[in-house]
Parts: sequence; structure tokens; C-alpha cells
Amino acid sequence: MPHLGDAFTTKEQLVDGLGSDIMDKVYFSQYPNAEKDGAAAISAILLNGENVEELRKSGGLGAVLEMLRRLNIKTMASSEHLSNLIHSLHTLVLGSKSAQLKSLANPFTVDTLLSICGHSSGSIQSTTFEIIDCLSKCENGLQMINDKGALYTLMSPELLTRKTSSVEIKHAVANLIHRCATVSPRDFPLSKYESIAFRKDGVTSV
Repeated sequence: MPHLGDAFTTKEQLVDGLGSDIMDKVYFSQYPNAEKDGAAAISAILLNGENVEELRKSGGLGAVLEMLRRLNIKTMASSEHLSNLIHSLHTLVLGSKSAQLKSLANPFTVDTLLSICGHSSGSIQSTTFEIIDCLSKCENGLQMINDKGALYTLMSPELLTRKTSSVEIKHAVANLIHRCATVSPRDFPLSKYESIAFRKDGVTSV
């Protein structure tokens, strides 16, 4: 079985069925760094739009979600590995209602994405939030996200007030907080809101 890192270095089009072989390598390869190489290969493959549906059919969505679940998000928050995974998930999810519903049905998706938002910055953070926003617009998506305790995470200083979160992200987070609160007003964490509203410095230095 060839090394995953050598599998794809260009955005070539997949031969039918090759997507399944690549997913098998991601899951079962015994090579060191197989998951990192697999994530890089998936990211390269998805640069060709013709490959997106093939990877969806071949289990690419599940593979990416599982690799994200296994990550230590805090220590990998700025890694190329996480960047490859989150941008691949973005490509697989956006534009596919089926992929969005499958993502929401996975019990770890929302928690994982919220954790990434809270610990990352820049492109990884903004891309992750685009995925969350997309999922929130699915049928029952906002309620499912809210049921995961999203309001508490969204109001955390690590996300809403830290200096490394962009102004655009902060506005998007505020909008999602409003939408979640509208869906379930009783779940609104007032004390959490007050702790942020009455901060003396207004921002954190993280």
C-alpha cells in the first residue's frame, strides 16, 4: 500500500472507485502520520470540483468528521492538519443538504466545531464558523446546535472578546447568539452574558 503522502500532490480527477480506496487507507493504514497524510490527500483531491461528489459517496465526510473528533483541538488549533480537515469539511458540507444533515446527525459534529471556533483563529476559525452557520440553517439545525449548549460556548471570552477573533467573527457570533436565544429564550445564560458585558477591560489578551 503506497504512502498516503505520495498519493496525491495535484488536483487531479479521481478514477471511479478510487475514493473508497483512499478512505480505506485513511482508516486502516499503519504508516506513521497516516491521518495527517490522509487529510492532506483529501484536501488536495477536493481542489478539483469534480471530485467532491465522489468523496461524498466514498465516505469522505465521515472520515473527515472522525479525524476531527480524534484531534486534541487545543494543541492543534493552528496546525496545517486541522486546516486541511476543516477546509475539506467546508467543501463537502456546503452545497449539499444531504451532507449537512449527515453532519448534524453525527453526535460529535457540533461539539467539535464549537471547540475549534473557541481555540482557533484566522482562516480556520472563520471557515469553521461558516460551517456552523450553514448547519444552523438546516431544518431543526439551530435547535440541535442550541441543544448542545452552543450559547455557553458562543459567549465564552475565548471566542467573543479575545483579540485574535476578527471583528467579522464577533459580529457573526453575536448574530448566532441572537438566533439561538430567539429559538429558546429560557436557555439564555444571563449570568454568562453579564460576566462579559461588565468586563472592565472589554477584551481578553488570549
